[in-house]
Amino acid sequence: MTTKLDGVGLIYVATFEDIAITAAQDLFEIVAPSNSRVVIREFEIGQESDEGDAQAEMLGLKIIRGYTSAGSGGAAVTPYPVAPWSGAATAGSTVKRNNTTIASGGTPKLMRATAWNVMGGYRYYPGFRGERIMLDAGERCVFRLPNAPIDSLTCHATLVFEELGVIGM
Repeated sequence: MTTKLDGVGLIYVATFEDIAITAAQDLFEIVAPSNSRVVIREFEIGQESDEGDAQAEMLGLKIIRGYTSAGSGGAAVTPYPVAPWSGAATAGSTVKRNNTTIASGGTPKLMRATAWNVMGGYRYYPGFRGERIMLDAGERCVFRLPNAPIDSLTCHATLVFEELGVIGM
């Protein structure tokens, strides 16, 4: 039997660090398991290479769900359970990072559109369950940087998500 952290689902974290970003890309791509819904709890990105005012820039960020074709050019990420005990369940979701060929196809839905001031980082952290982006079983969601930065940024990012469990149980 799997223990749930908050009585609802199991929570996982996926990260990347020290990645040089030079092109438009899907920073993260997550696909919910075929038998479970997923709630996006948090997304955060920051950089450590552009520190002066002259290097400050604003970059667009989009959260989009509903693509049917995966992106490529990045790498798989192994999500880790937040639960610290041995035997905690592994994630059923598939997560990829830094896909420079972006996800496509289907009927995408733009869930969030904002700008990221690279001097301060960006954090999507909805407070209430009704404000969180939810994915249906098998649905894909991307966290997209639609335009390339002016120069290379050394970035770190975190995606926190919750798998709600087997549908119908």
